[in-house]
Amino acid sequence: MATATITGNLRTFGGANFSHLDPVIIFRASSAHFNQDNIFSGPDVRVSTFDSGGGFSVTLERTDTMLTAGAHYKVLIEWRNPGITGDSGPGVAQHDTGWEVEVLAGGGPIGDNARPPRPNHQMVIVSPTTPAKTFGAGALWLQQDPTDPNNPNNPANTSRLYQLQ
Repeated sequence: MATATITGNLRTFGGANFSHLDPVIIFRASSAHFNQDNIFSGPDVRVSTFDSGGGFSVTLERTDTMLTAGAHYKVLIEWRNPGITGDSGPGVAQHDTGWEVEVLAGGGPIGDNARPPRPNHQMVIVSPTTPAKTFGAGALWLQQDPTDPNNPNNPANTSRLYQLQ
């Protein structure tokens, strides 16, 4: 098995430790993957043990040995939220970090293995004006008049392709 250890600290936005809320870091594989000898699938890897400063360590299968390009782990964080109560006690809150973690040879600090989400180049918006940011960073915008896209005399048809920031 080709594994590596990822380390880091889990803190609140105020810089405090919040282990009293029983946090869990969830590493979810982007999909089932193959390497030369194995098929990987199964449940998420959950980290629920932290040191007094919020430090954690987790050993994961390396993504750089997978046959699928772009193999990664999605990172979610759950914690007990005393502000939400139900019949069974406090509720659970969750953050999806949106970032991806590639586990490379040698592992190391989570920030050295993390990358922002990849742009969505599968969406192309055709519009004469800049589309709303709700389409997400990385979406492509073809500056065309959607009501008259094939008219070369229409000044809105610039045929310029932009990537939304």
